[in-house]
Amino acid sequence: MPLTSFLPFLYISVLFTYSPAFGFEHNVKPHCPPDKEVCEFDWVVDYVETMIYYEDGGAGHPIVVRNGSLYQRSSCNTYIPIDISKDSEKAIFADGSYKLIYGINGHYPGPSVVVYEGQQVVVNLKNNLLMEGLTIHWHGMVQWHTPWMDGVGTVSHCPINPGETFQYRFLADPPGTHWYHSHLGTERTDGLSGALIVLPKPEMLENLRDDLPELSGDFVMVVTDWKLDASIETKSEADWGLNPFSYGFNETKCYSITLDATGGAVGLFPFESALINGRGNHYLNKDNPEQPDIPELPTETFVVSRYGYYRFRVINTGMLFAFRISVDKHDIQIISVDGNDVVMTSAESVIVHGGERVDFIILASEDIGNYWVRAQSIENTNSEGPVVQDTALAVLRYNGSREVQPKTHRYECRPKDPCRVVNCPFGQYPDSYSITCVAASDLKSTSAQIKAHPVPVASSPTEFQEIFLNFHFSSTAKVPFTTAVNGHVFVPPTSPPQIYPKQENTTTSCESLNCTDHCKCTYIVKLEKDKTVQIVFLNMDDAPFGMPHPIHMHGHHFHVLKTGFPHYNSTTGEILDRNRDIKCSTKSCNGASWRNEDWNFGNVPGLNLENPPQKDTIAVPRNGYVVVRLKADNPGYWFMHCHIEIHQIAGMAVLLQEGDTSDMEPVPEGFPTCGSFQMSEKEFKQYLTPEGARKREKKQTRPSDVLVEEVDYHVVDYIPVVIDKPSDPSSSRESGTISRKYLHSAYHHRHHVILIALLGLSLLLNLVFISFYLCKKFRRSSTLEKLSQKKATLMDNLITGNLKHSESKQRLV
Repeated sequence: MPLTSFLPFLYISVLFTYSPAFGFEHNVKPHCPPDKEVCEFDWVVDYVETMIYYEDGGAGHPIVVRNGSLYQRSSCNTYIPIDISKDSEKAIFADGSYKLIYGINGHYPGPSVVVYEGQQVVVNLKNNLLMEGLTIHWHGMVQWHTPWMDGVGTVSHCPINPGETFQYRFLADPPGTHWYHSHLGTERTDGLSGALIVLPKPEMLENLRDDLPELSGDFVMVVTDWKLDASIETKSEADWGLNPFSYGFNETKCYSITLDATGGAVGLFPFESALINGRGNHYLNKDNPEQPDIPELPTETFVVSRYGYYRFRVINTGMLFAFRISVDKHDIQIISVDGNDVVMTSAESVIVHGGERVDFIILASEDIGNYWVRAQSIENTNSEGPVVQDTALAVLRYNGSREVQPKTHRYECRPKDPCRVVNCPFGQYPDSYSITCVAASDLKSTSAQIKAHPVPVASSPTEFQEIFLNFHFSSTAKVPFTTAVNGHVFVPPTSPPQIYPKQENTTTSCESLNCTDHCKCTYIVKLEKDKTVQIVFLNMDDAPFGMPHPIHMHGHHFHVLKTGFPHYNSTTGEILDRNRDIKCSTKSCNGASWRNEDWNFGNVPGLNLENPPQKDTIAVPRNGYVVVRLKADNPGYWFMHCHIEIHQIAGMAVLLQEGDTSDMEPVPEGFPTCGSFQMSEKEFKQYLTPEGARKREKKQTRPSDVLVEEVDYHVVDYIPVVIDKPSDPSSSRESGTISRKYLHSAYHHRHHVILIALLGLSLLLNLVFISFYLCKKFRRSSTLEKLSQKKATLMDNLITGNLKHSESKQRLV
C-alpha cells in the first residue's frame, strides 16, 4: 500500500542518540551531537583477512565449518564454537572465503561516518600498510574551498605513504546519503570503503519536506560485488583480454560475457558473490537461494516492528555490477538519490549502479515473519542462452518472528500489473518482462530541494558553455580492453595539479597527439568560472561489449535534465540503432554536436528546467546520452570518470579544470608534496670526486654575512635565512614583521656531531684505561715511580689539550 494513501504525517526525524559503536553498525547513529562544531575520527588502515577470528590482542584463528557449525580453530586439533550473536564482531565473514583485504580499524565495511550538516569533519588517517600508498575520497562532498581534500591520488593530493599520517578536514556538505572510498588503484574494492551520512540540522527538519512519515528506524545498506581474487588481478587480466579464461587458465570451459535485456554487456567477468554490509554467501544453485553453499554463515538482518516506517540508505560500492534492490512483498518509496531529495516515487524495485545511492522507505505492514531483501544483478543472457540473475540476500525480520531463513519470493510482474523499476539504464525491458522503466531524469526534486539549488540558466550565450563528452570503448586500440573519453585514454598526472598548478612536465600533453579515436594523455577540459555549464554525456561506440557507464563528477551535484535513449525492438528489447539526436564526426563519436543546430545554447527540446533531480553519478545508456547542467562556481581540479573501477583505471576519465589557478584556494602551509625526480649527468659527476658534491668548478668565497664556528678542526657554516612571521596570529601570510634566524647547515651539522661523538668516546676510553693502569702501577716498587709520573703527566697533557689527538693515541698504545 503506498504511503500517500495514509493520513498525512508531519516529518519527524528518528531521535538519534550519541553513542559509540563497535564494528559495522547499520543503524544510523551520529558520532557527535549536533551542537559540536568539530567531529573527529581516528583511523588506522591495516591488513585484515576474512574468515579469521581475531582476539583483542591481535592473534587470529581461522574460522572453519565442522558438522554444520562454525568454529574458530585455535590450534591444530582445538575447535571452539562460534556464537554469532556474541562473536560476529570478532570476524569479517564476507562470503565464507579467506581473502586478505584492507581494513579500517580492523573492520569491513569501514566505520560509518555519521555527522550533521555544516560540521567540520576531521579524520586522522594512519597508513599502517607495508608497501601501498592510499587516499580517501569523500564521495558526494563538494569540498567547498577545500579541493585538495577531495582525496583523488595524483589529482587532489599525494598518496599517503606507508607509515604516514594524514589529516582530512572538510565541511559536511551537502546533507544526505554519501560514502567514502580509496581513490588509488583498486583499493576501493578490496576493503577501503564505508558509509558517509550527513544528517540535516535539527532546526532545519521541519522546513525540508512534509510528505514523509515519522520513522521508526534508519538503516545503512552497503552493497558490493565480491571476488576471491585481488582486484588488481582482475583489472590486469581484463586489460590483457583474459576474460574468457576467468574460470581458470587450464579449464576446458570458457567464460561468456553476460548481457542485459538490451544486449549490452553486464558481466565482463563471472559474478562470484555479493555482500550486504560485509556479509554474503555463494549460491551455485541460483534457482534456490534458500540453499546457499555455506548455510552456517550469518546473514545481514534488519529488525523492524509491525506498522513502522523504515528508511533504507542503499550504497553500491562495487567494482562492476549494478543491483536491482527490492524487498519481498513490500513496495518501496524512493525519497532521495545521491543524497538529494526527490518527490516520493513508488516502485517494486530500484536499480543502483556503482557509486550511486538511493534512499527508500518501506511500511512494515505484512504479517509478522521474515522476508528477503534482494540485491539482484541485471544479467539476462549470454552466448548460450538465458541466465539466472545472481543475488545477494539480507533478511527483513519482524519483531516477534522466529530467527529462521525466509521462504518468500519476489513479486511476480504481470501484464495487467507490471512492475515499476526506477533508474533503468535502458529505455525499456522486453514486453514479456511486464516491467515499466522509470529513468533517473524522470524523478522530480522536492520544492525545498529546488529552492535551495535552482537550475542554472544563462542570461546570454556568452554566459553558457556546452561540452560533449563521449565515454566509450576505443575501437582502434591495440589491446582488447581500452576505455576512453572523446578518444583520450587518461594518463594520471605525476604530481597533483591541485598542489602544483604551475609546475611543468607533470602531465602528458594531448595537443600534439592524434586523438581522433585513441590516444594516451592527461585529458583536461576547462570550465569557465561562474558560467552555466551544460554537459552532454554520451555512450557511443560499436564495441561488442558496450554497456551503460555510471559517470561520477567530483566537486558538484548536477541537475539531470534529460535522457536520450537509443531505438529498441519492443519485443526483444535489443538496441536497433543509436540515438540520432547526436551528430558524430568520427567512428567513436568524439567530435559530437547536436544534429539540429537550433538545439545549441541550451535550446534542447524536452529539458526539465523546473524541478529536475540532482545527482553526482548518472548511468549513461548505451548508444544514448544524458544532459546535465551546473554552475561553475567551485574552482578546482575535479575528476570525472566512469565508476566501474576497471573502466576508470583503464582510462575512462577526464580532469575538469574549473576556473583559473588564481581562482583556486591555496594549499595549507606544510601540505605534503611529491612528484617525479630526474638528475642530469653533469649534476651526477659532482659526486664522483673525493670531495663529493661539495667541490665546485669555481671555488666559492664565503659570503660576508656567513658566521663561522670552529669546533676542533671542523668548520660549520650558518647561513642566514629570512623567515616571515606575522605580527598578529590573525593576520594574513603577507603581513607581519621580518625577523632573521640562522639555520644550521644540515650537511655540516651531521658530520660535526659524528666527529665530536667519536672524539669524546676516544677520550673516555683512554681515561678509563689510564686510571686502571695507574692504580695498578701505583702499588709497584719505587723503581717504576718515574714511569708512573710520566704517564700521569701524559694524561694531564691530554686532558688540558697540550697534545694532539693522534699523538695521544700513539703514546697510550
